[in-house]
Amino acid sequence: MMTICSFVDAPISGGQAGAENGQLSIMCGGDSGAFDRALPVMEVYAKICRRLGDSGAGQMTKMCNQIAIAGLVWMMLAPEIRGEMTTGQLVAFITAATTMAKPIRQVTSVHAKIQKGVAAAYDVFETIDESPEQDPGGNTEVRRHFLSE
Repeated sequence: MMTICSFVDAPISGGQAGAENGQLSIMCGGDSGAFDRALPVMEVYAKICRRLGDSGAGQMTKMCNQIAIAGLVWMMLAPEIRGEMTTGQLVAFITAATTMAKPIRQVTSVHAKIQKGVAAAYDVFETIDESPEQDPGGNTEVRRHFLSE
């Protein structure tokens, strides 16, 4: 039987800023062939695009994501959790905390590179600190050749 049309459910996450910067996350559900055909188009506006299962899996994942966020917001608004913070202060705190995510990832990346550099420097200095190899002599003709240059 010939397939005339395929369907991929592909809800997105990332908001307006993600859309403007091509940084959306796409949660897809559908046939793997249909997903593979749609992927080049979705990659234009997404930083991550994953097939999560058959048709409906993308919508189910998006729904679970929304429920988790709603639960988090509900919990944060509970007076027992936020303490003396006003709702505005809480929103400001969450906004400030989320703006720190990218710089923290960048610092972590820099830290990893520094650690690699320190490890490499340790190896170099360890090699430099090795005692010199003993040269018992041997082929003096070769040595004379290099010393005369």
